[in-house]
This record gives sequence, C-alpha cells and structure tokens, in this order.
Amino acid sequence: MNILEFLLRLCFLTVMFSCSGVNGNSSSATPLADPGNLICEKVNDSSARLNWTDNTDDETAYYVFCKTEESSYYIEPSATLPANSESYLFDNLKPGDYYFGVQAKASDPKLNSRIVYSDKYTLESPLPPTPPAPTGPGITVEKPVISYAYFALRYSFNGLKSSNPDHGICLSPDHTPTVADDCFPGPVLQSDSAFQLVPNAVLDYGKEYHVKVYVKEDGEYYYSEETSITLSAEPEAPELNWQKLSPEGIPSSIAVYETSTPLNGRIFHAWYAIADCTKDIEFKVLNPASKATLEKQAETAGNCYVLINGGIFGTKHIGVIFANGTKQAWRDEVDGCYWAWDAKLYNLTRAIVGTDAFGKPSAYWTSAPDENHVYFYNRPIPVVMQETAYSLANDTFPGIAQNWTPKNALSTGPMLVYGGKCTVDRKSTGNSAVWPKPSGDGASHECYFSNYECWAPDIYPTKPDRTAVGFTADGKIVLFVCDGRIADSDGAYIDELALIMKSIGCVAAMNLDGGGSTAMIVNGKRLNSLLTGSGTATENRPVLSTLGFFAK
Repeated sequence: MNILEFLLRLCFLTVMFSCSGVNGNSSSATPLADPGNLICEKVNDSSARLNWTDNTDDETAYYVFCKTEESSYYIEPSATLPANSESYLFDNLKPGDYYFGVQAKASDPKLNSRIVYSDKYTLESPLPPTPPAPTGPGITVEKPVISYAYFALRYSFNGLKSSNPDHGICLSPDHTPTVADDCFPGPVLQSDSAFQLVPNAVLDYGKEYHVKVYVKEDGEYYYSEETSITLSAEPEAPELNWQKLSPEGIPSSIAVYETSTPLNGRIFHAWYAIADCTKDIEFKVLNPASKATLEKQAETAGNCYVLINGGIFGTKHIGVIFANGTKQAWRDEVDGCYWAWDAKLYNLTRAIVGTDAFGKPSAYWTSAPDENHVYFYNRPIPVVMQETAYSLANDTFPGIAQNWTPKNALSTGPMLVYGGKCTVDRKSTGNSAVWPKPSGDGASHECYFSNYECWAPDIYPTKPDRTAVGFTADGKIVLFVCDGRIADSDGAYIDELALIMKSIGCVAAMNLDGGGSTAMIVNGKRLNSLLTGSGTATENRPVLSTLGFFAK
C-alpha cells in the first residue's frame, strides 16, 4: 500500500466515525414529559371535561383519547389539540364507564410522551324528569272558633273545578294529618266556602290537635296550611247539696235526691232518681197510643216506681222510640231524619239513650233515613243552622254505624254529656232563623253553634223547667227534673243542665222535653211543682212518651 492509498483510507474512516458519532447523539434524546393531574368532571348528562397539567414546553400538539375498557389496546385519538392545551370536552357520551387519555405530541413521534389515562369515570343514566307538582285549588282557613264543646273552621277554595268535591277536615294529635287520619266530611258546598264544626265527642280535653282542610280533585288530595287547636277548658260544675229522700213504697235499689241549693246565685229546686237497672229494677219507655198524664201512664203500666216525661210534645213523637223491644217509626211534620227551619232542609242526627235486653245503658246519635233502617253513631252530623247542611246519614256517615240492639230507648235531645264531656254551650253564631208555624212561634231566633240537632232554638237562651236522662260510669241510670220560671226556682240554662248531670256522675246524658211537660212521679206522687209561670196551679200536661223505673 503506498502513502497515497493509506491517506485516502484514513480519510474514509474519519468520515465514517464522524457519521457514527452523530447517530449516537440522536438515539440518546429524551421523550416529552407525561401530562399530569388528570381530573374528569361532569358537565351534563352526556358530556365530561378532562383537565390535566401541561408538564412540557416542547410539544407540538396534544392527542386526547376515549376508551370504554381499561384493557383496550391502542385506539386512535379522539382529537388533536394545540400545544399548551390543558382541557378537552368529551360530548355525545352515553351512560357507562370511560377512561379518558392524553398524550403530548413531539416533532419526532419517537419522542411523544406516554398516553396517560384517567381513573374510571362513570356517566350515570340521567334521572327521569321530575313531573311538575300537580296544581290544585288554593285553600284559605280563617281563625277557628274554639269552645270546650267543639271547634269550628270557616274555609274557602280558590280554583275549584267541580261544584261540590270531596272535602272536609282531617286531624291528628301527634303528626301532620292526612285523610288517612281522623277525617270529617264537610258540608254540602253552596259556594266556594264552607263553615264546619267538629264536636268534642271525637276530641279530648287538654290535647293539641294538628288540623288541615282537605279537598279532592282529579284523584288528588290537596291540603291547607296546618292549624293547631286545643279545646277550651270546661266550666266548673255547680256544687249542689243533694239530700236523700225516703219515699214510701220505693225499694232500696232506687235512690231519690232533692236540692234547693242556689244555682249560680239563682234560686233553684231539683230532684233526681238513680237506679241499677240490671237486677230487680227495669228501665222502661212507655209510648201510649194517645197523650196521657204521667199519673195516668204510671197507673196504666203498673209496677211503676219512678216516671218522668219523655219526648218533645206534639201530635206525634219526634224521633225514634223502642218500647219493650218494639221500634216506633220516626215521624213528625217531616220525616224524622231531617228538620226544616226558615225554608232550609237539614239532614241530621239526634240523641238517643236507652238500655239493651240486659239493662245495660248506652247513648248515641241516631238517624232513621227510611222505615227499614235505624243507625246509631258515636258522633253527630254537626249541622250549624244557617251555615251548614249535610248529606243524608248512612252506614258510614257521620261515622261508622254502631252495633246496638236497644230494648227500651228514646231519642230527643240535645245530647248534654257524652264520653264524660259536656256537649253544649250557649255561644250564638250571630245568625238567626225563623221558627216556622204551626210547631213554632213564627218569630226569628238566634242560632247556636252546638245546636247541631236543630232543636227549637228557644231552649238555649231560656231557663225553663228541665227534664233529662243519663247514666253513670258504673251503669246506673239517672232521671232528673228541675222547676223553672216560678218564684221557688229560676230553672237552668241548657249548658247548666249539662254540668249538673255531669256533677251527679253522668258520663252520658240527654235533654228531654221541658217546660209544661216536666214532671217526676215517685210511687204515684208528683215531686216537682204544678205551678206555671203565671203562678197558678195546673194539671200536668199530657205527654206522648215517658220513661222510668219499674219492678221486673
């Protein structure tokens, strides 16, 4: 090899070595840094945003990826983003699990960063849209009227679709009420407003009740705002000093008492007889074919120890009578299941007290809508004259009809005491009604909240002679009379009579006819006065029905 050839070969090797050095530098270049801090956030039910941190300054772009399986092999990018991007919105997604990825792109693909994926991101199925709340009538409730005997609400509806929808009052003592709780159907609507009374027969003293008005339209119930109601305290019963009498011919199982203790500062004279009628004494109701005095009825019946007058006087008995197991139809000027005042018709219930075949006493409100049905209830239809009228009573209204088979019972009223609570007061509604002739005087009289049995309204503001029947918690029957409208006795208001019957021990009591009908015969002798309001003596008024104690 000559010198020239050696030099040429040396130059060639130098060039080759230089090229080899350049290639070595390229293979040692560093890939782009991976994106970091991947976070997915929901945008809506079909979109999610991927956020990341740009950790390099040499990228030319960013690739973003979306796959539904963590183990999926490489997939094509979903989009290519400009350099320095740090977020991307994935949209048009369906509910399911996703893995979102991002990769920094270099000018040399071999230097791209790794594809970094987020944790699993779940896009939930969207909830069905919440239907709009049904819109119903508005209900406005005025300030309640509250007594110890009842509470009453005046309420009105705004936007009713029908003329008389199902409506009324529901209540509960311990939670917000609905129609699943104690429910009291409302009166027949004559307009978009109503006045409704709830009697204390279904309420307890000293208990706060949560009360709402309800209405049903289009199959939905709508409620008023809640009202809290607690009955007023019952007045204190009068303290009367009763003296036990010893009438001749009366067995020891019957006790007779008399009082002349003033009643609320007024002169007062009264009597009552009490007996257990489950043993040797029988409680009977007499219903002769025509009117007769008590003396005549006691003599005709025989074995009579004590007798008082019964139903309201007139041409026929007003109400239902069971005499020795035989039912007498309810008939008077109009059918006994309703009463007409001031040209208005009121379907109603009326008080009834009596005993079964074993002498056990009971008290209910009753209605006889036809010849074949007599219903007994533990609550009345709460009529408020000139304010409310209700539909006819049936086996479920005003409450579930009670199973009772009376042997001797008589309906008059009003109910004075029920469940140990006085059921009448003398609070006027502020309205008046005409007492029509021939049964009445044709004059206008005040209406009273507790007169839901629609008796003659003059029995509320006056203090006539009174007659009543009741029974005690241990089943003894009480017969009561007091004089009134004479110099020796000023009589009793109807609410005073209720308190007197309770003070004697009655857990239930009912008013009977009063005034000139009031009389008590003990072993054929009349105890109360025969004087009239004018101070002259008169015979006892003949009456249609009587009740009393007889020997078995």
